[in-house]
Amino acid sequence: MSAFDKLRRSFQKRKNLKQSKNVLCLTPHPVSYYADLLAADTPFSFARYGDGEWSAIFGRSGANCDGHPYTSDLGKRLALALKDQYPYFYALQYYGLKLDGPRIVDFCVQNSITVPFHNADVFAFANVLGELHPFIKALREKQVVVIGPGYMRDLKSVFPIAEFFEVPQTNCFSAADEISKSILSWGKSKTKIVYSFSASMAANVMIHDLYKDLGKENWLLDLGSLWDLYVGKKTRGWFQTLDLAPAIARNTGVARDGIWKKFRDSTTLFLNRFHVKT
Repeated sequence: MSAFDKLRRSFQKRKNLKQSKNVLCLTPHPVSYYADLLAADTPFSFARYGDGEWSAIFGRSGANCDGHPYTSDLGKRLALALKDQYPYFYALQYYGLKLDGPRIVDFCVQNSITVPFHNADVFAFANVLGELHPFIKALREKQVVVIGPGYMRDLKSVFPIAEFFEVPQTNCFSAADEISKSILSWGKSKTKIVYSFSASMAANVMIHDLYKDLGKENWLLDLGSLWDLYVGKKTRGWFQTLDLAPAIARNTGVARDGIWKKFRDSTTLFLNRFHVKT
């Protein structure tokens, strides 16, 4: 690809993001908004739609960055979760809007989707900026159920885990229905439980399927790869590019404030490459 083509592509991505954000009324709440709701015992659910989810909905072949394949059935069920417009928080990823903004707008218009979209990156950016401590602090006061790959059992050093449901490390969707049944069997008579989903694109399918039974008195949260760093997994490029030890220390409440400002300033510059206001 020539330098001119790269520049043109970059310009088009910025244009896609700006136009689609305006049309879809994307509201970028800070992470404190969700931490406050959690601390106040106000249930909410949060489903993230990124470039992978939209690729599945639009029928692309291949797989997402973690190797979870796009399938026709996955795409249909992700689309259904949007079309049903349940009363929870639907969130859009900035990168997905850069790639497919106009097409996402068309999909929402054609299907009369009018939910006020949230920012799908809010937890991820708060994590690397060291602003996640209020959220983790609130989690430590709750019963937390983790739905994720086996290595996430080690999260018990960050917050107590009431129950754990393991998902496949590739093709989570193949086990989504079975895992949803197990979660419902465990949780149907319980309330005030935080269900933390790290199950790739299948998370949104499970949140949609479980919401009617569990969502009104619990929290169903698609948190993706948020917790990977806390168990020693550098699964994202920026995890490897940045030294995030100061952020993790601050998020877990053991930060050394003397080095904080320098770290945050350099991390903010890095995130600005994503054209996201931090």
